[in-house]
Amino acid sequence: MNKTIKKKWLAALRSDKFTQGEGSLKRTQDGTVRHCCLGVLCEAMGVKWKKPVGSTGYYSYKGSVATLPQKIMDEAKISLDTAHKLIEMNDEKKRSFKQIASYIERYL
Repeated sequence: MNKTIKKKWLAALRSDKFTQGEGSLKRTQDGTVRHCCLGVLCEAMGVKWKKPVGSTGYYSYKGSVATLPQKIMDEAKISLDTAHKLIEMNDEKKRSFKQIASYIERYL
């Protein structure tokens, strides 16, 4: 993984600035903006989101709502398998951002 991006991502995940969500990179739900761990990566990389249309609440970047665009994976040097593992940790196993950050720090 790109070391500079990793450092920014870890800081963002540990910052308490983001409310954790699931099923999408970034979404407004019940008046709160929520991110999955990969959405926080996008924020750390300075992504310019396309705002949600209508009442969906889903933000998109390069047409992606729930998965990382290839551009982000290439720049961050993250594989599709790694992205899927992190989605599983965030959405299915309900790991906190701090737990996910510890995993990233140790294994990526």
